[in-house]
Amino acid sequence: MRSMHIPAMILTLASCACLAHQDTVVQIRKDGTMIGLPKQFQPCALNIEFKKSNSETPVESLVIVLSGHRIQFPPAVLRLLKSKNLKAVFASASWYYEERTLPFYMRVEFLEPGFDVSCPDNPGIAMLFNLRTGKLMDMANILVHREEMSWEERQIDLSSICTKEELVSFYEPLKLKRREK
Repeated sequence: MRSMHIPAMILTLASCACLAHQDTVVQIRKDGTMIGLPKQFQPCALNIEFKKSNSETPVESLVIVLSGHRIQFPPAVLRLLKSKNLKAVFASASWYYEERTLPFYMRVEFLEPGFDVSCPDNPGIAMLFNLRTGKLMDMANILVHREEMSWEERQIDLSSICTKEELVSFYEPLKLKRREK
């Protein structure tokens, strides 16, 4: 009887450890420098220029520097970003796990005007970057359904808005690897 409890306890503790994973918040300063990433991913910065006028496409330029790689995004991507200032841009990252199935990453959310900091979910765009290369691995539209109290992310097909030449310069699609048995 006692031997049955030990495997169950190990399984319970292992599942709790997996559930405890959380991304680390990354602070973006006004000058674009990012605080919170380890030295192995330095230098790192998120340089965003916002248009001075009230525009439907408020982001004028976006350059990310990760692990010394500098990536500039084309106008087709910038048109999707509705954040009007740095207060509507949030970043988090994860690098403290085995990289066999998922590359170390940073997630940056560009929230739409009128977002509510008291709500855990706000509409906008989520971008997932490879911490080692700086390239974009995934981009999704964050949709919030307040009536149903739910949210979803819909992947954006970047090949439908960017040329092949543009894609090569900033995009490296996320490929999840299967775990070995």
